[in-house]
Amino acid sequence: MLTQLILFNRRRVGEVSKMEVADFHKLSVPTSTDVNQHLTTLEIKLCATLSRVEVVGKCGTHVAVLLTAAFRKSLSILVVATSSDGFVLPSNSFVFAQLI
Repeated sequence: MLTQLILFNRRRVGEVSKMEVADFHKLSVPTSTDVNQHLTTLEIKLCATLSRVEVVGKCGTHVAVLLTAAFRKSLSILVVATSSDGFVLPSNSFVFAQLI
């Protein structure tokens, strides 16, 4: 899952792997803005189907990670499964946690 997100978004490993559960719960769907007038019809349709999660990137800047519906579903299952099965410490705040 982590590898798919990195390749889909063409991001650094450190940016995507440090996605926090709180960041994932704050995901947003891009709305129509002035930017849409510069997009093609295909790009506007893609924006309607993708969600965006803001994570902290290099040097403290915010980086957008785009999620498809399949990524959203997989990540929500991952967050629920790892938090409830006892294999991840309760103090862990990351989506991609290191198992104990």
